[in-house]
Amino acid sequence: MKNVTSNLKDAGAALVQGIASLLAGQSSLRDINKPSSSVVFIGPHYAFGELSLEKRRLQSRLVEDYRHFFILVRALLRTQADEVRRTIDQNDQTVREVIEQTHCVWHATAEDASAAVKQAIEVTLDAVECLYDPSEGSVALVPDTNALIYAPVFQAWEFNGIPQFDIVLVPTVLSELDSLKNEHRNPEVRKKSHSIIRQIKEYRRRGPLSEGVVIVANRIRVRAVAIEPRLEESLPWLDPTSADDRMIASFVEVMRVYPRSIVVLVTADINLQNKAEFARLPFTEPPTCGEVAMKDSEHGV
Repeated sequence: MKNVTSNLKDAGAALVQGIASLLAGQSSLRDINKPSSSVVFIGPHYAFGELSLEKRRLQSRLVEDYRHFFILVRALLRTQADEVRRTIDQNDQTVREVIEQTHCVWHATAEDASAAVKQAIEVTLDAVECLYDPSEGSVALVPDTNALIYAPVFQAWEFNGIPQFDIVLVPTVLSELDSLKNEHRNPEVRKKSHSIIRQIKEYRRRGPLSEGVVIVANRIRVRAVAIEPRLEESLPWLDPTSADDRMIASFVEVMRVYPRSIVVLVTADINLQNKAEFARLPFTEPPTCGEVAMKDSEHGV
């Protein structure tokens, strides 16, 4: 398992390699300024050549891969200074122009275009690398509400290969628990929700949940994130009326707060798992009695 920043670096390296493959064979770009022409374009004036069917398919994949990459980066950097976000937007334009190849560029050769993409992605990743992480190097497991109902005894949580971890509670889940304890039609769910809330309040007696409270010495802590997700600044396909989408936005917020920690969504909900997989976010099943193997999403970044 890798932390948020490292996973993004892997995704960035894969993009650089893929774009280099897309550009392979285009030794030089066509200069639309012809010496004999009386009309001269003073802006970008190098055009890409026609792509083969195989290259167009690669281009289609890269467009989608880069879209997921940049959207997540932009969400992680949403609170940074305007200058940082302007630089990231400029880098985004550089990369998209080379992938999409629908506009003229300043790059005279494919090598120049490939080098520009590599630099743009590296600068973008450097901005993520500069984010502060108050719990660097930790493992943050972010359960949805159903995971807590399914496995309400926090101190019994176990995962193979993860001897020490933090259970991170997000506002979306705490609000749902408050609602379930009073409104759910199943009395067993109401009872479990009430018990979990009482348990969390008991943990707060030990210290601020925002800083982390020990549940099992040298093994499990519980933390709480107080910031509500802002879906309009998160992943653009999320629907604010969907509980699953609000959970995804909450999970991205945890990634933003802990960028150099291993952050994993814990859910047994097949629809939420599907949405996490689409967004390329890591997830695992909640623990059962005894040990459970940690299964990262192969598509997580």
